[in-house]
Amino acid sequence: MDFKIPDISTLSMTITQKIDGVNANIYIKNGHLEDASSSLNFFGFEEYIDRNKSEIISKLGDGSHYGEWCGPGINSGEGLAEKKLVLFNFRRWVGKPLPSQMGVVPLIYEGPVSLKKINEIMDELKRNSSYLVTGFMNPEGIVIEIGKNFYKKEFGIDQHMGEKFVNDFMRCVA
Repeated sequence: MDFKIPDISTLSMTITQKIDGVNANIYIKNGHLEDASSSLNFFGFEEYIDRNKSEIISKLGDGSHYGEWCGPGINSGEGLAEKKLVLFNFRRWVGKPLPSQMGVVPLIYEGPVSLKKINEIMDELKRNSSYLVTGFMNPEGIVIEIGKNFYKKEFGIDQHMGEKFVNDFMRCVA
């Protein structure tokens, strides 16, 4: 059995903005809303679903749709004027209409894996404001996707993220 360690320079990563809200899921099966839940439903998620049910079903279609329910009164509020579901799977929704009060996580970078690039993006995000809401100066951080693995880097929580990221990443690749 041959075992070959992949060259790190062949790996690519995608970086999106980490949204500061509560996790939410909408599950549609055979054109029917089977489940819509948020980790903290008292932030108005159920009411949003009830008001927009037919539009959500027709535009999202069958499947599980995961995102972050965010806006006024939820954690940092993300600088939004109204609550919004920000879907994680941005690739699925390129060029497709979404229901009202819905969007996708902002794509910040796609390219080679680079700790330097990760730190540059964190610096840019802190200095230049949110990609979701221009002028919002308190973004939560970023999500880094490498292969099928996801990592987060947050402001104020993981200032020593570099070492942790390298250790986690090397465990994953090995």
